[in-house]
Amino acid sequence: AADPRGDVALFLGCATSILDVDTVRASIYLLNRLGYNVHVPQTQSCCGGIARQSGDTAAAEAMRERNRLAFSKDTPILSLASGCGAALSDQFGGRVQDVSNFLAANWNDLTPAALDTTIHVHDPCTLRNVMRQHQAVYSLLKRIPGAQIKPLPENGQCCGGAGSYMLTQPAMAGRLLDDKIRACRDSGSTILASSNIGCALHIASGLRAAGMSVQVVHPVVIMAQQTGWKDAG
Repeated sequence: AADPRGDVALFLGCATSILDVDTVRASIYLLNRLGYNVHVPQTQSCCGGIARQSGDTAAAEAMRERNRLAFSKDTPILSLASGCGAALSDQFGGRVQDVSNFLAANWNDLTPAALDTTIHVHDPCTLRNVMRQHQAVYSLLKRIPGAQIKPLPENGQCCGGAGSYMLTQPAMAGRLLDDKIRACRDSGSTILASSNIGCALHIASGLRAAGMSVQVVHPVVIMAQQTGWKDAG
């Protein structure tokens, strides 16, 4: 950061760091703009959530230990995917925050450019029911002048992504996904903000299959774009 206010540690997450690099870059850009030095421990591991869900306790514990060592410094740990954040919260407690929650609480006088559109917000179950930080996404996005921020209808219902659920229970996951696609269609969504990579990928695949052109994007990417991230390259 050019004018440091503090330090944070960034948890990348397996899927996010590979399939959604824009969210990683956008998060670092925004945090730096707001005055935070961003540390990305190179020895960090998977959060262990999928291994634990699959009953592989030994693998999950090995990942937890590796992360304990990687994030040993007493700084806030920011997660880019609420599924990871929920898993890390079991280990690190209050040090773990969803990146949108941290940004909303530490925003300064940085003013986003206006955006005359409606942004629907999908609440991942892990952000809403485990981390309980979903309201921060709305607070953050409402800083964009002109933007209408609305919850996706039936946000209290799971999308069917749920870690590996879409692979282990595809029929039920598909039925849950159908409800989300219907909610997007009925609400006229064109931009859908979601804070969990598993949910985002699952919903985006359903939208493509339905022939719907809805942009599914992390809220931090939207905020970064409205504060000059594109121009910054």
